[in-house]
Amino acid sequence: MPTNVTREYLDAQEKYREARTLEEKVAALKLMLSTVPKHKGTERLRYELKKNLAGKRRELEARSTKRASSRSSFHVPKEGIAQVVLIGPPNSGKSLLLNRLTNAEANVASYPFTSNKPRPGMMDYVDVQIQLVEMPALIEDVSEGKWLGPKMLSMVRNADAIVIVVDLCQSPVDQLEMILGELESAGIRLNKGQPAVRVKRTDRGGIELEGDIADEDRAYVLGLLQSHGYHNASVVFLERLSRGDMEDAFAEGLAYKRAIVLANKGDMPGTESSFEDLRVRCGGEFPLFPISAKKGKGLEEIRKEIFGSLSVIRVYTKVPGQNPEKKPLVLGSGATVEDLAGNLHKRFISNFRFARIWGASVNFGGEMVGLTHTLADGDVVEVHAR
Repeated sequence: MPTNVTREYLDAQEKYREARTLEEKVAALKLMLSTVPKHKGTERLRYELKKNLAGKRRELEARSTKRASSRSSFHVPKEGIAQVVLIGPPNSGKSLLLNRLTNAEANVASYPFTSNKPRPGMMDYVDVQIQLVEMPALIEDVSEGKWLGPKMLSMVRNADAIVIVVDLCQSPVDQLEMILGELESAGIRLNKGQPAVRVKRTDRGGIELEGDIADEDRAYVLGLLQSHGYHNASVVFLERLSRGDMEDAFAEGLAYKRAIVLANKGDMPGTESSFEDLRVRCGGEFPLFPISAKKGKGLEEIRKEIFGSLSVIRVYTKVPGQNPEKKPLVLGSGATVEDLAGNLHKRFISNFRFARIWGASVNFGGEMVGLTHTLADGDVVEVHAR
């Protein structure tokens, strides 16, 4: 342990040793993490504290979820092509937004905590339906079990994408920072790819590091791996990572989600400067859109953005000589003709001859392509097989 920790840290450490409940341990670990000095000499200590804190929070979440499930159901079965959750602080306008975008009839009130359970609705978007679920208000310390935290965070982790709603009239940057902090503490990473690292355990030889890793990070990574129980392994870094991303690369139970930010109540006077501050904070990290749920402004663009956050495409199949099907197949972005053919029937792959395509992925309508051709959203595909 470093010798230059503060008195506050030592006091927090003593509280942790004396803690008897999970809640007390979480509070003490959080205090320890906030008081430990930040420099190279404490990186290992800070990592171990974060790891311990994340584990205790998961225990707390699992216990609270188990208790809550015996009292009432918080689960919303997925419908449509995807489930997208709306999260935000009290009175940010989530209920009205849900009503505007879907067929839901959520209760809208001017007082906080109107919703204490998830409210689903179905949003239509060009031949498909997307399920939107308004979550109860997200507040500070939900990641530590406050309010409905465990149940809410469980749903957020299982959702296909996240829409963050903030109120331009109430310090939107602070609201966003609070939300991001709570999700980060709960092991939910937004608009980030999983660190590109390949780890393979071996029988002997110690730990071998290869790929794009700086020399000064090697000792740090070796310590991380050993703390996770790796003593003989081959590790290949496919990209240069920050130390924070290195911690995530070997952590367990993290969820990676796409998210957009909606700045609601943009129709109110004096919100221009608040939106500009929010735009600077979001930078290139989060797509940001000004809306007015009350007046219905900007909602058509939001439907498109929500669909785009799902990383899927709609493909319309066609029988030769007939019109395309009205209901599309939904495939992952980057899907090929082979993926489509396999989705229809495996015989379309084994007996495949060619496909004709009309749409953005080809140079002209009816162009002949093979199984490896990558499809685009809205393509019409006619598969020809023997």
